[in-house]
Amino acid sequence: MRATRMAPAVAVLLLLTLSAALASGARRAGILLEETTLTDDLMGAADADELSFHQVSKLEDTPSWSLNPLFLKALRPLSKEKVQEQCLIDLTRMMTYINSSQPFWACVAPKTGCTGFKNLFGAVNVHEYIDGDTYKNDPVQVHLLLTERLEKGWSAPALLETLGVNDLFSLLNTTPRVIFVRNPYVRFASSYLDWLGRNGLKEADVTFTDFLTMAEQWVNGKPFGSPKVMLPDHIWAVSRTCMVELFEYNVILRLEEMGLWYNDMIELYGLRSTVSEMGKRNFKLYETSLNIDDPLRYSLESVFGFSAWPGKPAIPGHAKNAVSILAKIYGRDTAARVFDLMRADFEQFGYPAWNGNIADFRFA
Repeated sequence: MRATRMAPAVAVLLLLTLSAALASGARRAGILLEETTLTDDLMGAADADELSFHQVSKLEDTPSWSLNPLFLKALRPLSKEKVQEQCLIDLTRMMTYINSSQPFWACVAPKTGCTGFKNLFGAVNVHEYIDGDTYKNDPVQVHLLLTERLEKGWSAPALLETLGVNDLFSLLNTTPRVIFVRNPYVRFASSYLDWLGRNGLKEADVTFTDFLTMAEQWVNGKPFGSPKVMLPDHIWAVSRTCMVELFEYNVILRLEEMGLWYNDMIELYGLRSTVSEMGKRNFKLYETSLNIDDPLRYSLESVFGFSAWPGKPAIPGHAKNAVSILAKIYGRDTAARVFDLMRADFEQFGYPAWNGNIADFRFA
């Protein structure tokens, strides 16, 4: 049913508000918008409720419907001494050189879609990956088959050994440095569910609040508080795992906004042929659900951050639906404590703070 036409004054006010909100959302998503063109198109639209992505983007050379990824800042020169020193530390294994036709560095921390991205990066770098059915039923095979090979052959420490510090330093300073991130509240909830699953526990055995207390103790240098299996990089902030202060990533891609940037990322970094080949074995890392001609009113919740941008990610068999438990596990106190625990990620990646009320939660 077609919406009733708004009065001109109301329509203009809504369009200006939407212009500012969409531009803000676009900047948060790491995409480029010409704000003057955006405002002109909005003001010139015949009917506010039918305004489409096509009218907003005005990017004629883009390979798909989506808006161009924005390099959030130019590549800044890194310190050779710090790179050499830090490459001796275990964490730098997360920084991986992706040897596509348009190479880039990537860091995908645990609980930020790492299984799917590693499957893609394995196909690029070592020409091996698991098919879609195995990914759904036994996704651990990605890590068994590819994680060690990527770390030993293509991580920053591995390339320090094979190339030497000067060539590694040059590679770091001339190649885009990309980091994949996730809403810290959702990611920490996912880490909680993952920890329960690894240890054969249920939520009734160890509550989210108990898990949060143990994580706080451990991050502050005290014992974790449980003899159960605990993976540090599942609890650390992404900023720490990916050593943001050392590598100064110039491209930040938020999973909640993958519908906006995925297609352009594939084109920009020369991954299209690999993605197509993987599709023949039923593995599709992601499919966007957006269409260039969709009216913007279909996506207002995503524009304002109240829902993730729609799409169909490949779901591994071990995936945890962390979003479904947010209302149950979070309140004002736990939200404040997770904010403090993951403060670096909020500051580095621009995620909004939250009061613990699910009605106020924003993905980005």
